[in-house]
Amino acid sequence: MVALALFAILLARRPAGGGRRSPTRPARIATLGALVAVVTVVFGAGVHASYSAQGSSGYREALARHLTASGAVFYGAYW
Repeated sequence: MVALALFAILLARRPAGGGRRSPTRPARIATLGALVAVVTVVFGAGVHASYSAQGSSGYREALARHLTASGAVFYGAYW
């Protein structure tokens, strides 16, 4: 958030361009920012789905059986 606020302040305070179209015009920056946000969310969802789909429940069940058989007791909090 701080970086975004600093970027907005610097963008607002920048000197006016000299006759040609600036590559950092606000509409272009907003479009690129929205595109990057969408790509980031889609990529994150894909990574999350690939890790969620892996069959790690067998390992967890084997560990739970081993801990139960060895008499291990969990003292602590889970949050």
